[in-house]
Amino acid sequence: MWLINNFSMKRLFLVFAIVALAVTGSYAQKGEKSVGLKLNYGSEMESFGLGAQFSYNIMDALRISPSFNYYFEHNDISLFNVDADAHYLFPFATQFAAYPLAGVTFQAWKHHILDDTKTRLGINVGGGLQFDFLDDWRTFTELKYSIVNDVDQFVFSVGIAFRFH
Repeated sequence: MWLINNFSMKRLFLVFAIVALAVTGSYAQKGEKSVGLKLNYGSEMESFGLGAQFSYNIMDALRISPSFNYYFEHNDISLFNVDADAHYLFPFATQFAAYPLAGVTFQAWKHHILDDTKTRLGINVGGGLQFDFLDDWRTFTELKYSIVNDVDQFVFSVGIAFRFH
């Protein structure tokens, strides 16, 4: 009986090890880079914006993703921000991954009538989903909460990126 249970445990461990290596090793590679464009919506701004981002995998499952975003004027206010986020990738299918994100944000809010600009620092927390299609293209969506003094806001983004291997 002990021999059968020991053999079953070894076989079960081997199956788990193969699955873990297949899932984590086949998705993203250390050193992978991507450049993308995205459409944003800010809840506090009540406005849409455009952004550009660069991503770099510093480890297979961990990447840094700085971005630059501009929100169009609404109620005489526009917003420019620079984010530096980190994503930890959890692949759940061959071409899909989910990721939590955390990072910092620098924001410049401009009031056009008063000709006044206020800058703020804050943090980002949230998550995203990505889908790799073709060999070099990825689409993604993110929802994050920017915690910035008196102007906290949810930011919803959808985008497309070109991957460099």
